[in-house]
Amino acid sequence: MKTLDPNPGYQPIPDNLKSDFFNSLEYIGDLFDETDKWHIWCTSPIDGPDGKVHLFASRWPLEAGHQGWGVCCEIAHAVSDRPEGPFQFTDVVFQGKGG
Repeated sequence: MKTLDPNPGYQPIPDNLKSDFFNSLEYIGDLFDETDKWHIWCTSPIDGPDGKVHLFASRWPLEAGHQGWGVCCEIAHAVSDRPEGPFQFTDVVFQGKGG
């Protein structure tokens, strides 16, 4: 039985699980400039009254490993003119307390 690396940053999707929809998607780039520093998870975009797209996402430092979400996760706020980004980080709206 194949085991998955518990701390890779991401896991590739096995070919047998890819759908026609998945195969129709096109990668257009990272949402954030700082993806080399953070694990980013659960993004939630909201159209703001200012005409911009506000993105809220949980994030934690890459050096904390995948399991770091439980002790050093925070909710970051980023803004873009377009839903596909790129997004500029603006502030942390919720700082975790650690575990």
